[in-house]
Parts: sequence; structure tokens; C-alpha cells
Amino acid sequence: MSDRETTEDTGSGDAVDRLVDELSPRELAGQLVVSLPQFLSESEQRRIFAEYGVGAAIVRTPNNPAYMAAFTNRLQEYAAASSAGLPLLVTGDFADGSASSMPLQTGDLPPTARDGSQGGTAFPTAMALGATGDPANARTAAAVTARELRAMGVHWNFAPVADVNTTPENPVIGVRSFGERPERVGAFVTAAVEGYRGGGADDRVLATAKHFPGHGDTTVDSHSGLPVVDADRETLDEVHLPPFERAIEAGVDSIMTAHVVTEALDDERPATLSPAVLTGLLREELGYDGLIVTDSMDMAGVKDGWGREEAAVRAIAAGADVLIAVSKGENAFEEQVRTVEAIAEAIWSGDLPAERVEAALRRVLDAKRRVGLLDRQGKPAGRRRDPLAATATVGAPAHRETAARIAREGVTVVHDDGVLPFDPDAAATTLVAGVTDAVTRVAEAVRDRANGDVVTWRAASRDPGESEVAAAGTLADDVDRVVVVTHSGRGRPRRSDGQLRLVERLAVSSVPVATVAQELPYDLAIRETDAGVAAYGSDTPTGLTHLEAAVEAVFGATPGGRLPVTVGEYPVGHRTDR
Repeated sequence: MSDRETTEDTGSGDAVDRLVDELSPRELAGQLVVSLPQFLSESEQRRIFAEYGVGAAIVRTPNNPAYMAAFTNRLQEYAAASSAGLPLLVTGDFADGSASSMPLQTGDLPPTARDGSQGGTAFPTAMALGATGDPANARTAAAVTARELRAMGVHWNFAPVADVNTTPENPVIGVRSFGERPERVGAFVTAAVEGYRGGGADDRVLATAKHFPGHGDTTVDSHSGLPVVDADRETLDEVHLPPFERAIEAGVDSIMTAHVVTEALDDERPATLSPAVLTGLLREELGYDGLIVTDSMDMAGVKDGWGREEAAVRAIAAGADVLIAVSKGENAFEEQVRTVEAIAEAIWSGDLPAERVEAALRRVLDAKRRVGLLDRQGKPAGRRRDPLAATATVGAPAHRETAARIAREGVTVVHDDGVLPFDPDAAATTLVAGVTDAVTRVAEAVRDRANGDVVTWRAASRDPGESEVAAAGTLADDVDRVVVVTHSGRGRPRRSDGQLRLVERLAVSSVPVATVAQELPYDLAIRETDAGVAAYGSDTPTGLTHLEAAVEAVFGATPGGRLPVTVGEYPVGHRTDR
């Protein structure tokens, strides 16, 4: 029996029985849906939660924690006005800390909610955590993230990623994975689940292991297509399922489905729509009894083949309890409403059996109890957050210092021909070159770390042409050392030809050249320059923590990371010591 089952009050009770009996089909349907209010007007937000009774909202992080707290308070007010009056589970995708999601607009919230400017704490990516070799770092990052999320009114995090990244060309997992070895991934997943649990209902965030039964062996992004995994059942059992089994043993609150066809389990339907995967494997074979939540139903992996409404009903029938029914664009409200109504119609007609819907609702209500939104009598409790308290908690200096320490422990020197460290005290000119915004951030970090001038060069695109590369080479010939920032990552698992030409040209300059692999460490598979440092960052502003740590390594700090994946000739566990 899992920790979740033994430590929580999971009995349904009279209150749950009453709610199951009293809710209308549309109210039942609403409780099984997650809405994305960012793409709705304020009046549409009010309707989706008050009129349609949607039971959860997914939010994106603003730069202002006070705003987020006020925003979630407002959503809770809308939910309280519904006929059932049930509080919202507020969710989000905050795998790399409370700063790791896209910003919201402040809108017309009270001025007190618009004061201040600091954002949340950005923690290293899962692969960077894996590179530290210490699962305690994942536990710490999760615990701090949970504290910050709860301060802003968020109860449920769609993390950790339990996928084993066995395919370097994977376009969607990459640094979101703890590594390529199932035992390492499982240990870090377990630690993260424990960290999100916090010290009790007031600072607990529901954890989500994703993407079941594994998205690490794919070369298609399920946001844009339907991936197929052709691994046999033995490989699934030995490589891709163990981290999920570890998560279940640790009492994970929810498991997210993958919009992936895993042929050894069901060669016709993606896991999200497959009774064989969700009920047969996850529920019956692995014994999981927590929440099953789908990945976004707006993704091509299910939407293109089955349509939103049919896919929603099929997912619940297959065993999912909650649907992320987000929609974007000018028809977002209508599309989210149609999803609720399709589920309600299936409940009313009996296409969705009553026992299936009731089981899903009980798990949703149980989750709300575990984070203090419902008391043991099923009455709403603990909806509101204090915006000023959120400001004091979120992005606190101690939290950011912890994130920086962990980033330094993860950065890995993959190779060094004796040029590192660059002398920070020398009156030397450093060229920082690359194809992303990271050039500016790395240059700032170099200025903070070293004396001498800093020159920057950034390509006009991610695939610089020959004339651009020549210009960069001319700059390199006139400086004392070069830091070139390469990028491959989510959506771009390989460097462009222009990036390859850029690195090749800089490498033949007569000065020391160090490569910083901004995101995927596979950029360092070929020894192209004098030194290579893996940052395991991301192509977002939250990647700054990784880049600063990488620059520190280039200029003298001793990094602690070892490769959590195989990179060319360099095996898992490799690093170059000074």
C-alpha cells in the first residue's frame, strides 16, 4: 500500500456520497475538467467556473507573486458562486520552480496585487538535478517550489517528469528528464514526490508523475503529432515503467497520461484513450488508485485523430479522472464549454457508466481534501491566499541561493584541453557568441565574474548564414578568449547547420574557445572546441540560473556535475576534473 493511501484520509464518507448524489451531470462533468483561464475574458472566466462548475484551473506564473495570489483568489470566488460551491484545484506546469511557466497579464486586479516585481524561484531542470547525483536536491527543489506555489494559491503541480530519456533526438523530453537510466530517474522522481508533499496540507502540492507509460523513447512531439513507441514489453518493464512504479510506491498523488501509442500495450490508441493502458496496466497491474490526469487535450496527439469532445469522453471511459481541456485562441471559451457538455451528455446517456464517473469524482474530492480545500465533512475551506504574504515567500533570497547552489552542483565540464579556467583577473577581452538570447545573459554573467571587456555577437536567426559566421570569426580573431553558447533542445533536438559552421569557425581562431551547451548536453558529443561545459538549461528566462553556473565553471568555480546521459564517447557519470 502506498504512502498516499496510508497517510491520508481517503475514505469517501457521507459528505462525498452526498455530493455524488446531488451534483447534476453537468456539475459532475465540470469537476473532471481543468480550464485554462488565461485565454478567457473575465466574464468568460466567471462563467466557466460559476455556471459550468469546472473544478480546476491551470495557471501560468506572472512576474508578480502578489498578482498570482489575487488572481487565484478571484478564480476561487467564481467557483464559490457555482451551485455546488466546490473550491478549485489550481494547477500548473512548474517542473523547474515557480518561475518556470509562461507569464499572465495583470488585467484589472487591485493595485495592491500589482505592486512589486520579483518573480518566483527558477530551479535547475530535471537533467541538471540528475547531474548532481544527489536526489536530495530534487527533494529540496520540490519542497521550496511547493511552498512558493501554495503561497500563490496553487495546489497541484504537473511534475516530476518520470520519462527515461533514451533517445537523444527526443524533441519534447530532453532536459525535462532526470536521465537515461531508470534507476536514477526513479530515485529522483521519488525524492521530488516526497518534496512536493511538504510538511502538511498547508504547504503540500499534489505531485504528478508524467507521461505514462513513457515518452522518453520518441522522436515525434505529441504537441504536433502522434508518437509511436515500438519497444517490446520487456523493454517497457525494464526501462520505462520502473520510475512510475517508484512514484506509486512513494505515494504520488496523480499520474499524467501520454498521447503516445505504445504498441506493446495498445497498437491502435494513444495511452490517454486506452483502457488497456490506463485501467489494465496502471490500475490493475500496477495497483495505482490515485488521480489519473490527461495531458492537454488540445495537443495534436489526440485532438487531430479523435476531436476534442470524442477524445474527452474516450479518455474518461478509458480510466482518466481529470482532463486538461485547455483551448487557445478566439474560440477558447466555446471549445472548453463543448468539452464539459460532451462529458455531461455521456453521463446523462449512460455512455459513461455511473460507477466510472463516481470513482473519478471521489478521487477529485479526495485530492481537494488532501490540500486543505475541503474539510473532512466535505465543506469548503482554505480558499484564499494573502498577496502580501506571497510576495514575502515567493522568490525569497534564501530560495534563490538554494537554486544557485544546486545549479553549480549540476554543471558538468565534459572536456577540457587545459584552457579552463579562464583567468577572471586578467585584463582580457572575451567574445560571447551564439544564436539565442542566452548570449546576452552569458555576457552579463561574464562581466559579473571577470575583468576585461566583453564583446557579444548573436546571429539574426538560429541558423546563421556564411556571412554571419565569417563576421563572428573576424571578431574572434581580435579578442583574447571566446565563449560560444550552443543550443539544441525542446522542438530543436539537433543544432542547425549554421550553428555547426559557427562553432567550427570559432574553433580555428588562435585563442582559447569554450563551448557552453545551453540546454541539451548532446551538443558536446563531438569535441569541437578547447573545452565543453554542459549547463542543462532551457531556452527561457528561467535558464539564467544554469547559465550563471556554467560561466562560474568557465572562470574558475569547481562544478560538481556528472553526465546523467551518454554524450557521444562520454558515458553516464563522466566529468573532466581539473
